[in-house]
Amino acid sequence: MNKNGVRVVYRAGGGSYWSDEDKVFYVDTNQTPEEIANTFVHEVNHAKHRNEPDPKKMGKQEYIDRAIDEEVNGVAEQIKSNQELRDARGPKYTDQTVMQSQYEDAYKKAVDAENAERARHGRPPLTPEGERRVGEDAGQKRIRQAFDNGEVVASTNRKMRTRSASCGSSAERPRNRLRRLPAVLAAVVLLGVAGCQGGTTEGKTPVKPTPRPDEAVRTSIAAGLGQAGDAEQAAVVTRGGSQLTPVPAPFLKTWKIFQVDYRQGAHPVRFFVASSGSKATLLTGRPKAFTSVTAEDGANVADPATAATLARLYVETTRPAEKLTYVVGSVDEIQFRPGLSGDDAARKDAIVKRYRPVVKAPEGAAQGDGFAVTVFVVKDSELQRRAFTVSKRGAVTEKTTTLVKDLPVPMAL
Repeated sequence: MNKNGVRVVYRAGGGSYWSDEDKVFYVDTNQTPEEIANTFVHEVNHAKHRNEPDPKKMGKQEYIDRAIDEEVNGVAEQIKSNQELRDARGPKYTDQTVMQSQYEDAYKKAVDAENAERARHGRPPLTPEGERRVGEDAGQKRIRQAFDNGEVVASTNRKMRTRSASCGSSAERPRNRLRRLPAVLAAVVLLGVAGCQGGTTEGKTPVKPTPRPDEAVRTSIAAGLGQAGDAEQAAVVTRGGSQLTPVPAPFLKTWKIFQVDYRQGAHPVRFFVASSGSKATLLTGRPKAFTSVTAEDGANVADPATAATLARLYVETTRPAEKLTYVVGSVDEIQFRPGLSGDDAARKDAIVKRYRPVVKAPEGAAQGDGFAVTVFVVKDSELQRRAFTVSKRGAVTEKTTTLVKDLPVPMAL
């Protein structure tokens, strides 16, 4: 890291990831030491390939293949690092990382199959080095399969929304049209495929960027975030290619909430900020920041429907950046892994049957001087029921109950 001039920035919230643009590895101190270590190993793989692959220097299919290969290699390195942690500390103290069980299962099956074949032909079993070579090859192929079939998705959001400012286009892509691409890479791929056509830019006249109509708002938000110590997010807000989307929050009087997306790096970035015009605060990963905003704003929560809107936004805007988290209004909105079969398919059917009459859209009811709101949430592989108490001035308390611990849903990066 030092040799290559890479900085490491520690801060609470925002997730842990590598930024090509800044040559910075951002570390979210809200994560466990094991999560930070695994993410570090994964993102170092991206740092080694900074600004690669370049969609402007190759054809569409080559770009897609190389982008996916880089991600697969990063996951494999992450798994091997976690195995070393497990061997040193014991499985009791080390949780599995993304795709580890699938990788290890493919590894073992491939080694066993090769040794069985050798035994049938009277050949000696694989050497330790041979086992590693055969096993790692099978493990990486299993990871690639997961990226291709939708078992792995981006933690930023379950839906895919992209915008390529450099190519002057924006698009909303239905999930089924992207099913053959890993969602964690789809935004980057679409930049090269949909907007820029892959290929080279030689001989073309550069297009001068058009000033964005919301530039003054971006500048104000960036200044506020910078003053609050969130320079990383401030830079993203004003960066070319980022998207700033107002989020309706009818309970707020003067403050406003914005969703910020940046899709042109190794991983898509999404976070939420609140701004009063003169101040700004990061909401993602910081539930207390949300209640501070409603308190300073003097929010007006006049009825159960507004309370339900507030509770939903609280979940969506303060979720941890590294955890796939979304509100569901019915069991049909749970994004199960595609192509489930056997025990996984049976488990899905049982979950759907059990919770179809239970899971509903967020709804509020009068309670004392305020309101009670129930919101159903998928967080990682859990189905949760969150019971909120919302005051008429927007103060929030919550109690979370886990209904299902191991939903057969995609894993998130």
